Amino acid sequence: MKNVYLLQLTSPLSDSSVGTEMSGNKSAFLPYSIGLLWSYSLQNKIISDNFILKDLAFNIDNLDHYIDNMEQPDIVATSNYMWNSNKHLYILKKIKEWYPNCLIICGGPHVPKSNDSKWYNLHDYVDIGVVGEGEKVFEQILLEYFNKKDFSEIPGLIFRKNNKIFKTKPAIRIKDINTIPSPYLSGLFNNIILKNPSVNFHATVEMDRGCPFKCTFCDWGSLIAQKMIKFDEPRLFKEFEWISRNKINYLWFTNSNLGIFKERDYNIIDKAVGYHEATGYPKKIAHSGYAKTPPSRNSSLQIQQRLLDGVKNNNTVPRVALQSTNPEVLSNIKRKNMSIVNADKMDSTNKEIELIYPLPGTTYDGWVDELSALMPIKKLKINVYPCLILPNAELNDKSYKERFKIKTKIIPFNVDMEECEIITSLKSMSYEDVVKGWMFAWIVMNFWFEPILKYIYYEYFKNEVTVKDFFVKFQEFLEYDSMPTIGILYNQLKNNIHNKYDDYDRVINHNYSIEYFRQHIKLVLKDIENFISVYFNKHIDNLGVGYGMR
Repeated sequence: MKNVYLLQLTSPLSDSSVGTEMSGNKSAFLPYSIGLLWSYSLQNKIISDNFILKDLAFNIDNLDHYIDNMEQPDIVATSNYMWNSNKHLYILKKIKEWYPNCLIICGGPHVPKSNDSKWYNLHDYVDIGVVGEGEKVFEQILLEYFNKKDFSEIPGLIFRKNNKIFKTKPAIRIKDINTIPSPYLSGLFNNIILKNPSVNFHATVEMDRGCPFKCTFCDWGSLIAQKMIKFDEPRLFKEFEWISRNKINYLWFTNSNLGIFKERDYNIIDKAVGYHEATGYPKKIAHSGYAKTPPSRNSSLQIQQRLLDGVKNNNTVPRVALQSTNPEVLSNIKRKNMSIVNADKMDSTNKEIELIYPLPGTTYDGWVDELSALMPIKKLKINVYPCLILPNAELNDKSYKERFKIKTKIIPFNVDMEECEIITSLKSMSYEDVVKGWMFAWIVMNFWFEPILKYIYYEYFKNEVTVKDFFVKFQEFLEYDSMPTIGILYNQLKNNIHNKYDDYDRVINHNYSIEYFRQHIKLVLKDIENFISVYFNKHIDNLGVGYGMR
C-alpha cells in the first residue's frame, strides 16, 4: 500500500467569528478541498486497493514534530492559499529532504498557473503543480504513479522534466460535479470531529462552481473558469443535515455570486437557515460574495433578509461589494458598477459597502471623492480592503502590471509564516499618494463613523463647507501642522503603512485608535479646537457636548 498524506492547514479563526459563547476553544475549518480529492479518488478500485490515506491534516501545532512522525510518505499533496501556502511549502521541503522519493504535489489557488520557471525553481522540491479543478487530475496522478510515473499526458499539470518546466494542456472540467462524493456524507470527516472535541469546526459548502465575471483583481473567473456548474439541491440539504447533526458551529458558502440563480439560491439558503432555527446549528452562516448581476435578476436582497431574520446574532449585515464607484477604475478592473439598492431596502440597522484600495486608475482626489460621497448615507459602514496581488489574477500579469505601472511589495500577512503582495504605487498614484489615501480612510473611519467630527460638522459647518472639503482640510492640518496628540498616532500609522498586513487593520478598524482617543480625550478635543481655529477662524464653546467619546 502507498501512503498518502493530504494537507489543508486552516487559517486561524478568532473567537469573535463564532461568538463569545465559544471563547477559549480553538476554531478551524474542516479540510473540505482535500476531502473532495480523496473522496473522488477513492471511487477508483485501483486507488482504494493500493493507496491508504495516512492523514487528512487541518491543523499542525508543531511542523517539525509532524514530519518526524510521518510514516514513510509516498505521496504528499497540499491545497495552497494565502493563509497556509508558506507553511505547506516549509513542510514539503523538509519532507523532500527526509524522503527524496516522496511525490510532492501542490494544488489550490496559490499555485501559479503559468509555467514561468521562477516559482517552480524557487520551490524545486515540488514535483507537480496542479492548475484548476483538482479532483479528476489528482485521481489521474495516483493512477499514473501506480503505473509508469509518466505524468506528461495528464492535463492540468506543471512539472519538471529534464531540468525544464513543462505545462500540459488545460484539464477539462468535470461536467457533473455531483459525481464528486461529499466528504461530509461519506464519513471522511467523522474521525476528525471525534478526535478533536474541543475544536469549534467551520464547514465549507459549495452550491456551485465558476464565475461569469472577469474582475482583474480576482482569480475566480480565470482559475475556476467562467461557466457555472451546480451541485444538486438534495445533496446540499443532506450536507446541512450532517452539519446540524454534528453541531458544526459555522457554515460558509463559497459562491462567487450568491443569488445569481434566483429561486434556487434562495431555497438553499432558506433550508440552511431552517436547520439553524430548528436545532441551533450551524450557529452562524456566512458567504463569500453576492451576485453581481442587476438586483432585479437575483435574490441577494431576499437572501440577506432571510439570514438577517433567521440567524440569531449572525454578526452579518447587508453588504454590497462595490470595490469602487469610479467609472474609470471599474473599467480598468473589468467590473460593472453594482448598486447599493439591495442594502438600502434591507430592514436592518446597518449596511456595509466593501471597497478595494488602491486599484488601477485610482487617484488620491478620486479616492477622496468616493469616500466623501458614501459618508452621508445613513446607517452605512464602509470596509476598505488592500488590493492583494493573487498569483492567478489578471492583476498579476506582467503586461497588465506594465500597463498600469503597478509597483508592489511583499509583506507579512496576518497569519504566522505567511506573506502577501500589496500595491504600493501605480501609474495614477505615487507611493506618497497611496499612503495619504490610506490615512484619509483612517480619518473617515475614526472621525466620521465614530462621530468625533461628524457631530461638529453637522452642528456648526454643514452650511458653509462640504463634507469632503471639511475632512480634506482636517487631513491637511494633520499633514502640515503640529498636533501633539492626534498627530502622534496619525504619523505612527502613516509611517507603518506597507510594513505588514495588520497595519491596514489598525488604519481601518476604529477600535485601535478609539481607545487611544479615549485615553487622551481632553488633548484630542484641544487638537480639534486648534484645527477649527486655524482653518475656520472660529471658536466653539463646550466642544465636548454631544461628543460620543467624552
